[in-house]
Amino acid sequence: MFERNLSRGLRKIRWQALRPGMIYLGGIYINDAVPPELANFPILSEDLLDLLNKKYQLRPEREIFVLDPDAFPEFSQYEIPRLLTRY
Repeated sequence: MFERNLSRGLRKIRWQALRPGMIYLGGIYINDAVPPELANFPILSEDLLDLLNKKYQLRPEREIFVLDPDAFPEFSQYEIPRLLTRY
């Protein structure tokens, strides 16, 4: 069920347009590796976004892939990353 509807919440957005609550999927690599803070599909909080901006100085126009949990009202925000790790 979840996997069939995955595309409805998939977004490619700029780093500057991120908002807390979105789930990181991909698009950021530092020295050809995903930063450890972004492993396992984290839910982006204000604190995490601030940390990433300070630590890596990411460009605001950089595009990344996120999943908008608002597109899945049938699942809690915390269930979605667990469901993603199954695929």
